[in-house]
Amino acid sequence: MSETFDVTGEQRADGLARASELLVTTDMPVSEIAQSVGYADPFYFSRQFRSVRGCSPTRFRERSTI
Repeated sequence: MSETFDVTGEQRADGLARASELLVTTDMPVSEIAQSVGYADPFYFSRQFRSVRGCSPTRFRERSTI
């Protein structure tokens, strides 16, 4: 049985903010970060991240660590 959950804009923003923090402060793979903030599909996570932050999670990490 599959469950679906409605995610509010605020919940999505909170998850992506947490993901941004993890990208900067850890060396966790993007797929693990995606899962830790509630995204089962890392590709969907990356698309959502890009729509909010304007760049991919990997690029965000690169920009933040320089």
